[in-house]
Amino acid sequence: MLQLRYLFILLILSGTAQAQLQPKTFPNDPIGVKEYHLKNGLTVYLSENHDEPRVFGAIVVKTGGKKDPSDNTGMAHYLEHMLFKGTEELGTTDYQKEKIHLDEINRLYDLLGKTTDPKERLAIQKKINEESVKAAQYAIPNEMDRMLAEIGGDDVNAFTTEEVTAYYNSFPSNQIRRWLDIYDHRFEHPVFRLFQSELETVYEEKNIGMDDPITYAFEKYMAQFYKVHPYGQQTVIGKTEHLKNPSLTAMYNYYNTYYVANNMALVLSGDFKAEEVIKIIEEKFSDWRSAPVPEFPKYEEKEFKGKEVLKLRATPVKAGLIGFRTPKKNDPDEIAMEVLMNLLSNGSAGPIDRLSTEGKLIEASGFSMVNTDYGASFFMFIPKIVGQPLKKAEKLINAEIEKIQNGNFDAAILEATKTDLIKNFQKGWEQNEQRALTIGTAFYTETDWSKVLNYENEVRAISKEDIIRVAKKYLGENRLVLYSKMGKPKKDKLSKPEFEPVIPKEEKHSAYYEKWKQIPEDQAIPVSVDFNKDIRVSSIGKNITLKQAVNPFNSIFSLKIRFGTGKYYSPALKFAPRYLEYASSENYTAAQFKNELFKLGCSASFMVVEHRFIVYVEGLDENLEKACAIVVKHLTSLKTEDERMKKIAQDLNTELKMSKRSPGFWSGVLSNYVLFGKQSAYLREISLAEFKKMKAAEITAAIQDAMNYEIIVTYVGNLKSESIKNALGDQVWNVSERKANRERVYLERSVPKENTIFLFNQPKALQSQIYFYIEGVPYTNDQLADMLAFNKYFGGDMSSLVFQEIREFRSLAYGTYAQFTAPSKQGEKSFFTGYIGCQGDKTNDAVEAMTDLILNMPQKPERWSSVQSSLIQSAQSERPGFRGIIEIIEYWQMREYKTDPKNDLIAAYEKMNFDVITQFWSNYIKAHPITITIVGNTSKFDMKRLEKFGKVITVKEKEMYKD
Repeated sequence: MLQLRYLFILLILSGTAQAQLQPKTFPNDPIGVKEYHLKNGLTVYLSENHDEPRVFGAIVVKTGGKKDPSDNTGMAHYLEHMLFKGTEELGTTDYQKEKIHLDEINRLYDLLGKTTDPKERLAIQKKINEESVKAAQYAIPNEMDRMLAEIGGDDVNAFTTEEVTAYYNSFPSNQIRRWLDIYDHRFEHPVFRLFQSELETVYEEKNIGMDDPITYAFEKYMAQFYKVHPYGQQTVIGKTEHLKNPSLTAMYNYYNTYYVANNMALVLSGDFKAEEVIKIIEEKFSDWRSAPVPEFPKYEEKEFKGKEVLKLRATPVKAGLIGFRTPKKNDPDEIAMEVLMNLLSNGSAGPIDRLSTEGKLIEASGFSMVNTDYGASFFMFIPKIVGQPLKKAEKLINAEIEKIQNGNFDAAILEATKTDLIKNFQKGWEQNEQRALTIGTAFYTETDWSKVLNYENEVRAISKEDIIRVAKKYLGENRLVLYSKMGKPKKDKLSKPEFEPVIPKEEKHSAYYEKWKQIPEDQAIPVSVDFNKDIRVSSIGKNITLKQAVNPFNSIFSLKIRFGTGKYYSPALKFAPRYLEYASSENYTAAQFKNELFKLGCSASFMVVEHRFIVYVEGLDENLEKACAIVVKHLTSLKTEDERMKKIAQDLNTELKMSKRSPGFWSGVLSNYVLFGKQSAYLREISLAEFKKMKAAEITAAIQDAMNYEIIVTYVGNLKSESIKNALGDQVWNVSERKANRERVYLERSVPKENTIFLFNQPKALQSQIYFYIEGVPYTNDQLADMLAFNKYFGGDMSSLVFQEIREFRSLAYGTYAQFTAPSKQGEKSFFTGYIGCQGDKTNDAVEAMTDLILNMPQKPERWSSVQSSLIQSAQSERPGFRGIIEIIEYWQMREYKTDPKNDLIAAYEKMNFDVITQFWSNYIKAHPITITIVGNTSKFDMKRLEKFGKVITVKEKEMYKD
């Protein structure tokens, strides 16, 4: 009887606890956020969106680079990496045996941090490596990544900023129970295994930043902007000396301090029922540990003493930056300052933007960093290369700021600025990812969701007087100015360790995985795209086709007008977008054109590809007709202005100087040359030197000719086809005889018939950019399922062989992948591409590792069930968003599909076994010649080792690039 009474009391208490967990809801919320607080302090945000059968989930932690210990910078970022390594149950076959070696590794790292003698440090590092190899015999690398892939997860990743660390991915909605279980478990008793390997990965990430001169200059600038606050005194990725002396003890202490329930949030947006999901969340997450979180110290930054100046020689061209202290997050002036900055620079019609449009500067723009402790606003500028000192360029920026301070701006532009901000705010609700990230930002900045929802009202309430006031208050004489002249900064050098790779011997599952597999999954209900219902196709004129899709979320339209020719057929058309950036017409100057559209809450941009010239317009449905009238009037009455050609030449020259510092740029140039020879875009298209001899008439004639070709209009919005036709007006349609569409361009690849390495030397590069190519065979649709299965297994994501072997086991790269790619239509050849971005002295090891994987692909049939599940789950839940559905259907139709290929793919996956992958590899990869391109500092390479692979050819710049 007592037992029954006790049970009855427990049930009552349990029911009471459930009843108390009621959501906080918010009136007039377009995405219906429900906010919960579990008993341990964990905050949960749920936002339902049933547009597609997927969910975006994230764990947000109120910690970032600013909370790193000053003697262990980079800690938050390191920790982000290590929280993918598993727990005491996940990612290990025997934690008790593994722990013996992990404890010793921990001790050795603490000893390393106290040791300065190079020989002693090397001896300790070798001991760490020995223990790491032993510990790895029990580790299961990437087990969590593979589990997330198994349930159809995509975009598995994380990020760390100064303020926050977040872990996230999207997944099919029928897998929500399993996803919640993983994300619950991964933050309970984590184990920082395989640390030495991950340390090298972080080094690679550091090298990427050091190869970017803009990153270097901005870090130096921020160190002066914030003289005491961690925002400037330490970077998120950490200082080199701290990366070399990591402390696992300090990392565990950091985790225990900040990764507590009351300092974290779970955010879900997607296809689920909140009242059902919250019950699962409460059951799983309520046992997370809570603890007091240390109060973040207050760092007092003194105001600048008038104009302070930092001078550097760090960038490929002269560049300047003006920075002001402005309102922090949730300051009463935050919104007014945001409106002011967008009034000044919005990428289109702001007075700062016009300095570039009108040719007064090469480039100018504004941006803000609104953090929780301090806010900052910046204006970047690039002077004309010849005859314009940095100080004179700076005065042009100052003059535009002063105009605002004096009230010298049109009230209509202020209203347009507010409309633009509100439009972008509303557009953010369209995708689950953006919803979740906005919610996560509200959490870590401690902004009540009702305040977020009140954003539109706050923006509308900003007056001209408010703008003048904040301009005077925050954009005054106190500032920090950067003058960077041409120069090449010294880079920290990190050497490749001579350590044994940490490679587990067996492919097993953990005890946690076996329990996790027993969690029931909900039934998947695939939603296929219907070619006839999801879009509407009609003819609205001779050789003019309209394709429409409905926007179910808001009144923001997207309109593309695609004319049937491009730069391959009309080389001068390559420069049409540039010319249209600055050109006047009989009706508008370039600035007026942008300004008139901006007033309507609209914008226009132009793009050219090999076979199409594209006009893109976006804005409010109610103003479609007015916006199209402006665009058509402008395009059909362009002036021929040779003076604009000088401005374009200056832009191109500046961009080229910046690009030539980048290994990534030269990697693209080299690959184009190797694959297409003289048909490479960098040899075939008009060069900068050739452009300087051109006349504006050649470009305007090319634009006018392009507009005589067949037109395909794609529209996403809520208007009828007749309204769209009327909006474009008679001038678009009144062409007596439209030319037929030019064919899509398919360039014939000409890769060598034997193993060949092509090198391009970039002496200052810390990283090497390495690509691997294998020519395919004529493609047919019946190859697709096998190809996708191979990609998933071999190199498609973080669960693949390539990621595991190259990054996890050997620490050779931060970024790596490999995949077979189908062409856009049947009959053309498919193609294999692999990539590694690595430290220069790892180049030989990286080449050998990837080629070994390609030639001797490891056979791991025990992975097949996970790969198969991943393929099926992804296919069942994939559905393009409404903004992209027209292009997706067009792509499938080019492949000659009559219906959504989803169902055929699912049927094929269900019948497959592992033999499909091995057969695909054997048929299309194993015995085929490999072409490799490498851009980097060749003095770091062992040429004799490279020559063992095949013929080595060094390419000079003039061979592959036409100046």
